[in-house]
Amino acid sequence: MRIDTTGGVFVRSETTGGPQIWMLHGFGESSLSFQPLLESELARFGLFALDLPGFGVSPAAGTTVGLAEAAKIVAGLIEERSRGAKVGLVGHSLGSAIAVEVAHTLGQRVQGLVSLEGNLTEADAYFSGLAADFDDPNAFKSDFLARVRTMAVRGSDTLWRYHASVTFADAKALWALGCDAKRASRDDALGEAYRAVKCPSLYYWSPESTPQATRDYLEAHEIRDHCDHGGNHWSMVDRSGEVAKVLGSFFDECFATGIGTVA
Repeated sequence: MRIDTTGGVFVRSETTGGPQIWMLHGFGESSLSFQPLLESELARFGLFALDLPGFGVSPAAGTTVGLAEAAKIVAGLIEERSRGAKVGLVGHSLGSAIAVEVAHTLGQRVQGLVSLEGNLTEADAYFSGLAADFDDPNAFKSDFLARVRTMAVRGSDTLWRYHASVTFADAKALWALGCDAKRASRDDALGEAYRAVKCPSLYYWSPESTPQATRDYLEAHEIRDHCDHGGNHWSMVDRSGEVAKVLGSFFDECFATGIGTVA
C-alpha cells in the first residue's frame, strides 16, 4: 500500500496498471473506512481512498469546503493521478454526493459509479443535516459526538468506530459540510443529480439502515440497486467480502464496455 499527500490531501492507494477506482468517505469519516476494501479482491483494480480536507489526517482547508469544493479537489486529484486510466467512483453516505458531482465534472472519464447508501432524499441527511441547527461548529461537533455515543452504548462496535472518526474531524470542516448537505438535500435534489449521471451506476443498500423515503425513491425511479439484507450503513467495513464481490462484478462490466483509456 502506498500512502502519500497530494496538495495536502492524504491518499491511500493500491495501484495497478489497469482501471482505477476512487473511494470517497462519508460524513465525519476518513479513508480508513475503506481499508477492508483496499485489502479485498477489489484490489485487482487500482484503488484510491482519500481523506477530504479536515477529516482523517488531511489538514483543514483555508476556506470553507462544501460538496462542490470537495468534488473539485477530488476531480483534480483524479486528473493528476489517474491520467490515461479508466476510472470508477465509489461514494459512501454523503461521500456519494461528492462522487456524483465528480462524475458530472469529469464526464466520460468516469465509467462507473457506486453509491454505498449515499444521499438521495432529504431523509438521508439524518446525521449530516443536524449541523444546520447550530451556528457554532464546536457546539455542533460536541453535540453530534454525544448523540453517537448514546447510540453506541447500546452495543454497536460500528458506531464506536464512527465516533472515533468524528473525534478526529475538524469541527469547522464537519459543520460546513453538514450545513451544505442539508441545503443540497432539499426537494431530493441529490437524488436528481444521481439519476442524471451519464455513466452506469449502482446503489448498494441495507434494509437495516436505509430510510423508507429512500427505499421508495429507489423503486419509484427504477434505480439499479443491490440490497444487502445482512448489511448495515457500514457494510464496506463489516461485510467487506460481500461488498467487494458486488462492486467487482459491477466494475468488471463497466470497464469492459467503457470507452477505453482517456489521455
